[in-house]
Amino acid sequence: MNTQNLFFDLDGTLLDTQADIHECMLTTVREFGGSEDEFLKYFRIGPPLGDAVALAMPHLNHDDIDRFMARFRALYDVSPQQKTSVYPGMKAALATLKDAGKTLFIATNKRIFPTRRLLKMFELADFFSDVLAVDMNGKTYTKPQMLQYALDQYHLDAGHSIMIGDSRSDVRAGDACRMQTIAVTWGYEPEILLRQTNPGHVATDAATLLTVLLH
Repeated sequence: MNTQNLFFDLDGTLLDTQADIHECMLTTVREFGGSEDEFLKYFRIGPPLGDAVALAMPHLNHDDIDRFMARFRALYDVSPQQKTSVYPGMKAALATLKDAGKTLFIATNKRIFPTRRLLKMFELADFFSDVLAVDMNGKTYTKPQMLQYALDQYHLDAGHSIMIGDSRSDVRAGDACRMQTIAVTWGYEPEILLRQTNPGHVATDAATLLTVLLH
């Protein structure tokens, strides 16, 4: 595969963060008088949190939702992340790609503070040339916007760049920027849904991902 610039999603692609996110989320739901079961019907890691809050807790107004999100973020930012882990083989895969001369980026809908904190905590930060996050540079970015920002900022060829992630939105973001795409199946969306977006490749484990990227 003729790719130099590799853009990795974080949650569900490099790190399994689900348990710690759920713990902080459900604590916030209880504090705001919501039903845990009802909330979990709507909440998925990846899409904007406010959408799930509005659906699961219709008694909250716009200001309440802002306070909900602020409270969740405050809890998550100090969480010890004891239940979060690197997916099997992914740290070694990043090292192999870096040693092969690839340029690696993070592209995540997570905020920049917890993203950098997690990368440092799990000793992944040094693999990446830059971290693209939803609130980088004091602005708000969609994933296509952050990818386009990196392409423009670093004068990268989209045809030699690839978006790697576990969600349909990752594939669509890569498509929107005319990049190649790889969907990984170990994250939070079912493989059958990922394949509906027609990613360029599908990887079922870290070894398969390396094979695709290095051959």
